Amino acid sequence: MELVLVDASVAAKWVLTEPETGAALELLRGTIRCAAPSIVKLEVAGAVVRRLRTGLLTPADARAACDDWRDLIEDAFVRLIPIEELYEPALELALSPSHGLADCLYLAAARKLDCPLLTADRALYERAQAVHERVTLLAKAA
Repeated sequence: MELVLVDASVAAKWVLTEPETGAALELLRGTIRCAAPSIVKLEVAGAVVRRLRTGLLTPADARAACDDWRDLIEDAFVRLIPIEELYEPALELALSPSHGLADCLYLAAARKLDCPLLTADRALYERAQAVHERVTLLAKAA
């Protein structure tokens, strides 16, 4: 069973309707194991809250999305990697001029696990090519 590191741009599609949600949901039905830095918990919940704040979700829909996200985490569908294990390698990557620290947590995790990084974030995909050769854009993976 293949292991894939997913970032929040992919994981958010499991609980929010967005472009490429169908492709992201296929991961839930497939034989791929998913992992992510533990920051993904906060980032996906943050995406839900932003949708609520901008009026794209009702409070009830936002609560349901957060509950679905919590259930995915509690069911251990996504193996969470503690940030503490990734801090130093992520910081080293972030000290280069084109990488944000949060993105580097995902890159460091993919490198640590020696697995592909799957993202729906085209900018991250393009920047990440220089430091991790196994980065896949969700749109191309579908």
